[in-house]
Amino acid sequence: MYLINLLFLPAILFIGAITSYEDFTISKIRNKWVILGLLYPVFCYSFLYLLVFVKLIDYGGVNHAYIISKLINTAIGIVVAYGIWKFGAWSAGDAKLFIAYTVLIPLDFYSKGYIKFFPSLILLFNIYIPLLTAITLTALFKLLSLGFLIIKDKEKRIELVNSSVKILKNVKVKAKKAYSKGGILILVYLAVFLALESAVRTLSLPKIIIVPILLLIQPLSDLIRKNKTLLILCSVGVISYFVFKFSHGYTLPEFLPFLKRMLKIFSLFGLVKIILFLYIKCTQIRKIEVDKLRAGEVIAEDALTADDPQLASEEFKKGLGQLYPEGLTCEQTEFIRSFCLNSGIRFIEVYKTFPFALWVFIGVIITLIFRQSVIGVAITLFSY
Repeated sequence: MYLINLLFLPAILFIGAITSYEDFTISKIRNKWVILGLLYPVFCYSFLYLLVFVKLIDYGGVNHAYIISKLINTAIGIVVAYGIWKFGAWSAGDAKLFIAYTVLIPLDFYSKGYIKFFPSLILLFNIYIPLLTAITLTALFKLLSLGFLIIKDKEKRIELVNSSVKILKNVKVKAKKAYSKGGILILVYLAVFLALESAVRTLSLPKIIIVPILLLIQPLSDLIRKNKTLLILCSVGVISYFVFKFSHGYTLPEFLPFLKRMLKIFSLFGLVKIILFLYIKCTQIRKIEVDKLRAGEVIAEDALTADDPQLASEEFKKGLGQLYPEGLTCEQTEFIRSFCLNSGIRFIEVYKTFPFALWVFIGVIITLIFRQSVIGVAITLFSY
């Protein structure tokens, strides 16, 4: 397997470097690098087969188990990448780049924490856990810095009060909606938690990993809440779980540890979510003139629910269509400009963007070096 690793490393490092650079400079992951990542393995495996055929090397025959594992891993990787894109956690370019790495990285690089069927889950952890950790720490630092600045600056204090009133109004509206559907929310989160805890236990992962997974699949929870079929399936699953437990002799007091675990996980999840929410509201949203809006910009969520009823109208939402993580299309940009200028709206809020391809590459480097997830690395370090 050493020869395979050497053959793949140059392509992995080249694609990682070039996509990170271009995502940073032109905010784009070009398809030609993704295609290179998908075709390069075909060349490598064909070359190795040729070497075996002419008897320059001997691997003892074709490793069918490896090929099957690689194909299964790739198939699951495609489904996962598409699902994350569909739920808005990364762009189409990022999804395609992840698929390319799934194909490119030999399974040997997952050896220390190998996860059956989908070892590239390790790569996914190594992308998102460092990213979420960095964002959370940066958010805390930024919020503290902002707090000191507000104490010193009167204008900033007034601006904060106005922003806080706006945020509280939005929170109040969301809280009312959440309260009116309290039973549904509890059911959805209970079902999601049961599924995640079962998966984490099966994969022998620490339960703390549930927190970043919950952040990633937040759109999935929203989808379940709005879909009657999925809600019914969740209800059946939760009821079946408790019926099974009680039928096997469990009593209510024995569920207390489970409830404590769930409360701890969701308390931490809620705290991280609040920090990220405040960080985004205070530092990651900018207001631009409508006539300067460009394709690829990502409209802030509150800008479409907002203070201006025209932007929250069904007419506007219907004309705008579905929004995607990679930002506005040219048609959507033109529609927003035309609509806002005709309605007398001069400014609109958009999110600041950052080069996600770089974080994907960082996850790849971590995987290549440690051959396991950052969770496994942390457990090893703190176990001494």
